[in-house]
Amino acid sequence: MKLNFNLEKILNNKYLAAFLSLVIASYAGFSGPKLSPKMTNFLQSDLFRIIAVFLIAYMSSKNFQIALMLSIGLITTLNFVDQHKMFETFE
Repeated sequence: MKLNFNLEKILNNKYLAAFLSLVIASYAGFSGPKLSPKMTNFLQSDLFRIIAVFLIAYMSSKNFQIALMLSIGLITTLNFVDQHKMFETFE
């Protein structure tokens, strides 16, 4: 019960939400193309995608801004993974 209260308090902090949005946007823009093959395989797994969508759905009820940034980060990362896989096929 106390953990749930602390989690809501953290998610309602506007400074933390802005910081997390900045970190997620930075990751999506800079780190996406530099993924290792092991990470690429993990991102292509169905388990990761199910967990990511569940996390985004959960966050949308708590803090819409963070959920939106997570969904943009997920789409951008999966796009980089698919492009990387396509370029590997041509090589």
